[in-house]
Amino acid sequence: MPFDVNDTALRESFLRSRLPAALSRLSSHERPRWGRMTPQQMVEHLAWAFELSTGRATTECTVPPPDRDAMKPFLYRNTPTPANFMNPVLAAGLPSLRHGSLDEARAALQAEIARFLEQSASDGGLRTHPVFGPIGAEEWSRSHYKHSYHHLLQFGLISPMDRFSGRYEGSGRWHDSTGASMEYRIVQTIRLAGDGFETAFKHDFDDGTKVDARFTMTWIAPSLFRVESAGTPIGNGYCFDDYCHYHLQLGDKVVEASYRTARAGLEVFGSSTKNADGNYIAWRERLRRSGRDDE
Repeated sequence: MPFDVNDTALRESFLRSRLPAALSRLSSHERPRWGRMTPQQMVEHLAWAFELSTGRATTECTVPPPDRDAMKPFLYRNTPTPANFMNPVLAAGLPSLRHGSLDEARAALQAEIARFLEQSASDGGLRTHPVFGPIGAEEWSRSHYKHSYHHLLQFGLISPMDRFSGRYEGSGRWHDSTGASMEYRIVQTIRLAGDGFETAFKHDFDDGTKVDARFTMTWIAPSLFRVESAGTPIGNGYCFDDYCHYHLQLGDKVVEASYRTARAGLEVFGSSTKNADGNYIAWRERLRRSGRDDE
């Protein structure tokens, strides 16, 4: 599923279906990729946020109004919440657990999600958010989407590449060190697979040449991966938020590529120390999402 905080239907689908499904896989022994929460503390923390948005719980916003206004555009910016973001309400420490088990906490969260979705369809009232102050149901939906996605990433319940996965089509142009350049068409797929992801692309150049390639990426540490071709390691890369980068050693040349999410797809930038004519080359591609990664 792509990450898009500005897609109302996607946000509702995420909160109603995908979030509970992901949390159903959470073990009480799971360790976070960052932070100090236990699985049950995280689930109860999410439930508390939903309670704030329906008025079943209340909090104060200690952020000064000018700072709230400066921070509120984050709710509309299509980027995930950064790792290790500190909610000011939790600065003094995590609250005591309210439920006897992780399963009980999950059930309570499910009830709070359902209550918020039902209430948000008709309630136009404002509820106080600990960072953004009084906000309505639509902005609470944005906050819940980003907040929940953030904690799923924290416990490895979704991949950092989840927002990149899909089928894309578009065009690009390369430029080399002699001043030559050429356009080409692209079909690319990024697919989550096991303990990593796969990317495959086809390039159709204006001079009639074609290039097909496929790489497998395997996570070796949080946010870091190894790149393989036909089972042979050829490079490494990393992924942080809406940006992914990798480099490859292909014979006597080094190739690097960067992916950045855009509103309707991806922007791709890359270079190689040497092309077929021995010249340094760089390229830029604009890709639009054309389907899911399983199509």
